[in-house]
Amino acid sequence: ASSCSMAFNMLQPAPLWTPVYWGGFFAAMHAYQLGKIFREQQSAVSLSGREHELYESAFLPHGFTPRQFLRLMQTGEFVTLEPGEWCALQGEPVEALFFVTGISPEASVELQQLQPTSSSPHDGPPVQDVSKE
Repeated sequence: ASSCSMAFNMLQPAPLWTPVYWGGFFAAMHAYQLGKIFREQQSAVSLSGREHELYESAFLPHGFTPRQFLRLMQTGEFVTLEPGEWCALQGEPVEALFFVTGISPEASVELQQLQPTSSSPHDGPPVQDVSKE
């Protein structure tokens, strides 16, 4: 479409150069974005066993591509919390976002004991035990 618009504007009795330049700019940007997409598709994505399991169980059902998931995983890390460690404490500021992939029976009992500090819909849902579902 940009090339047709550029040809139309150049073939006028008095060529309209500004639309021609804009059409060239848009065509160049589209070509650049297409090149990025094709280059991404050519490189293989490899996930570890743990990453693959997490991707299939939690991210694939919501439409994430493996490449999007891998970019997200590169911003974080897997951590294992020891007994007595907490990823967040009620009433304390949250410093990191945690995605829980496994939970021990002892931890699920502790989760059941937590109560939301507010019932405002903007505070998010209360913490619930989902290990029995």
